[in-house]
Amino acid sequence: MKTKISDLTINETINYLQEIGDKKNVEPLESLVQEDPSLANLKISEVKETIHLSRATWRGTEHTFGYIRPGEKKGLHPILYAGSIEPDISLKNARVDILLAGIYTMNYPGWGRHNILLQFYTQHGTDAKGKPVKVQFQQKYVSKENEGAGVLGNFIFTGLKVPPSGLDFEVNVINLSNEEDEAALTVLDSEVIRKGLDLAHTALSGLETISRLGEGIVKLVLTRNRNKIVQSFHLGLNLTHVQGPLARLREGTFLAIQCRRDQLDWSDWVYDAHKGLVVLQQDTSVRLPYNHILFTVIKHKED
Repeated sequence: MKTKISDLTINETINYLQEIGDKKNVEPLESLVQEDPSLANLKISEVKETIHLSRATWRGTEHTFGYIRPGEKKGLHPILYAGSIEPDISLKNARVDILLAGIYTMNYPGWGRHNILLQFYTQHGTDAKGKPVKVQFQQKYVSKENEGAGVLGNFIFTGLKVPPSGLDFEVNVINLSNEEDEAALTVLDSEVIRKGLDLAHTALSGLETISRLGEGIVKLVLTRNRNKIVQSFHLGLNLTHVQGPLARLREGTFLAIQCRRDQLDWSDWVYDAHKGLVVLQQDTSVRLPYNHILFTVIKHKED
């Protein structure tokens, strides 16, 4: 079964949207197929831009990545392309905390309220054999269309040990539309999970158990046809000075935005520290219209 909405054909997307009750997105897709039946079996993510797809920005696979310097407490602050910053070499083999600074469902399948599951993979140092230790975090959130989930600064990982080459993140956001999954997801309400993974005070065996539990929950959720991954991206934060379009690791806030890179010019957008939002520089009443996630990297402070 296809787990990513971007892998669905137009016909499969229509069936999925009908199943979750999203008539507003079904109608333009049906009109598109009526005009050109040859598109019916084409992947929704591969169809060229058209007026019929103006509302379906969730269909894309591409993301662009930005960076906000730390310590920006007031006013409007520039957002840099994450591939243009320099690494902080002092973070090599150090411990850092990863916090969720915001998750915004500006355009998701369905309408009104969205139940979403965030899945966050990375590496935590290396094991006795020198291999990176893979850890994962997952948590559910509720968000409305064109708004963000009610979270700010929730811990994802605490005491994450940075491998010598930097950090590599894999992130999935799953749109939950199957009410039968509520029982399985109640485990995420436990205090241990809600506080994020404490990597500084948890034995490797404990981390493996928690990661396996989380992975099992996600696999179960994705066996349901009504649950689909809407956003999926990889972001490597390197500790290298090699020239090229590479994102580097340093303290600050990173943004992952679901849109084509040619659709967004970072110089047009700023971070409004008063509102805690990404807004248009020329008109700060205009919010960033794309689905986006913000997470912050800070040095870990030992107790």
